Amino acid sequence: MASTHEYALMAGAAYISTRDDINKIPVPLGWEEVLGSYANLTSSGFEAISFRRGNEIVISFAGTDFTSISDWLNGNIPLVTGLPSEGNKRVRS
Repeated sequence: MASTHEYALMAGAAYISTRDDINKIPVPLGWEEVLGSYANLTSSGFEAISFRRGNEIVISFAGTDFTSISDWLNGNIPLVTGLPSEGNKRVRS
């Protein structure tokens, strides 16, 4: 089972599109990105990625990125009002 430290690194590693390469958080040793698992919905700021170690899989969600008004309109405001956000619609389809 992943340690708390490994979970924290994988959570930070999910913020791919909003960080310069020098500021990206590395995947913990022994873990690898599941090829093709990265999802990025620019309209809401939602990002997700999966990591694997043996038969363990961790799915890491980045959430919204607060870089544009679109992030608020398509991600945060719908969630506050109880409606599905753009990210939730994507995940369910």
